[in-house]
Amino acid sequence: MFSKAKIFILSFMFLGSFAYGTLGYGWYDTGHMLIAQIAKECCSDDVVKRVEQQLGYFHDDFPESSTFVTSACFADDIVPLGRSWHFITLPYDPDDILSQEDVSRLMEVFKSSNVVTGIDSAREALTDPNASEWNKSIMLRFLIHCVGDVHQPLHCCTRYSEQFPYGDKGGNHFKIKRSWAENLHALWDSACSAAQKELYHRPLNEEDAEQIENIAQQIMTTYPLDGFSSYDDTDPAIWSEEAYRIATEVAHQDIAYDGEPSAEYLRRGEEASLRQIALAGYRLAKMLEKIYSEEK
Repeated sequence: MFSKAKIFILSFMFLGSFAYGTLGYGWYDTGHMLIAQIAKECCSDDVVKRVEQQLGYFHDDFPESSTFVTSACFADDIVPLGRSWHFITLPYDPDDILSQEDVSRLMEVFKSSNVVTGIDSAREALTDPNASEWNKSIMLRFLIHCVGDVHQPLHCCTRYSEQFPYGDKGGNHFKIKRSWAENLHALWDSACSAAQKELYHRPLNEEDAEQIENIAQQIMTTYPLDGFSSYDDTDPAIWSEEAYRIATEVAHQDIAYDGEPSAEYLRRGEEASLRQIALAGYRLAKMLEKIYSEEK
């Protein structure tokens, strides 16, 4: 039998499935769990304990997403609930097919509900002394996930061209030839092959949890905190603009529609992706430290 909480969530999923089309997932589970693991490594013991405590409120309802690390996948598990919080489709128009009026209209459409406003809403709920533990437990899961999504370049960019006059939907309509990725968005969800889909199954067993810890440590060693001059930027809107630049300068360069990405493209894409995963983890830790320090 489903609990009332799970029935409530599932009802939104069922109703929402008629309202929205398909959605590309940010990073896949592996990337999201690596971001959360990096954040966990960087948080104080007190904050880790508080995060685990708050996530545990729904452990019986969602055992597959109730630890610091696995909670990062919750928002994708319940798509389309909160769907608009997964992305901000800033327009990329290298061929100048959009008028300034078109650009302004597109920006207006996504202004009220996107990954940036989702992070802000979650942060506000978590620092609200009057918010219920029920609400905080859900919003914490969204926060951990959305901080990951805003660092995925193709969650922050949609390309417009003669081929895609209505946009390529964050690369979802940009087909490529790759065994594990049928489009550009999926390729970048896999961190350009570094974090492919369904490598680990939740709840994590001891071996998988240890492997995620080890990979996170490797990423942190390769991309240490002191290598990021922009780490101190706390505005998610700035984070989305950084990711947009990576999309336009790396993801959308030197790759043909329905073509196979070159080894050099994959190398540059993997490097950019892993840097973003590291930075997302560091920034998430900083945000959680601030949120829970304000509780005291």
